[in-house]
Amino acid sequence: MYSTCEYQTPPPYHKLWQSFLSQEENKRLLYRYIRQPNKERRKTLEQTFQQFIFERRFISYFAKTIHYTAVQFDKRERRFLDRNQRYLDAPMGEGRPTGEIPAAMPEYDSNAYTLEGHMFSNFLSSAWEQLTEKQQHVLDLSFVYGYTDTEIGTMFNQSQQSISRLKQRALQHMRRWYDQKQYE
Repeated sequence: MYSTCEYQTPPPYHKLWQSFLSQEENKRLLYRYIRQPNKERRKTLEQTFQQFIFERRFISYFAKTIHYTAVQFDKRERRFLDRNQRYLDAPMGEGRPTGEIPAAMPEYDSNAYTLEGHMFSNFLSSAWEQLTEKQQHVLDLSFVYGYTDTEIGTMFNQSQQSISRLKQRALQHMRRWYDQKQYE
């Protein structure tokens, strides 16, 4: 009643075994062992197969490592370009190439090097004036000079998270002030 020709899924190593036997030398080793089995031929066949598996795993490991490294590099590169896009799009000038972040902040009090110097709306300027000096300084470092939160945290001896929160609170405060004054 039961059919003996039922389809059976091949074992998981089936493709690996087929790949191993696709090489003529490996086929010959197997046929020699099948025709005249002995310990020496079995040992040779097993060692060859183990070497074959090791090479496949080694290649697979490096392929996965290269792929993972490439993905991580791409993520870092995109993140960097997203953060620093304003430098790549900025016009050349002031004696420094585009994309260069100044090591020191010359003339920090000058309006040319602050966000306030770039604000053309009275509402925004009044919102800017409502911020503390530290909040203004952090926003300038972040948006004008392009420093990351981690770098700013190092300057202020604070964590990246606290700088991020300070920056977010300052922006929220400016938004609320701007919305409040704009609709009065």
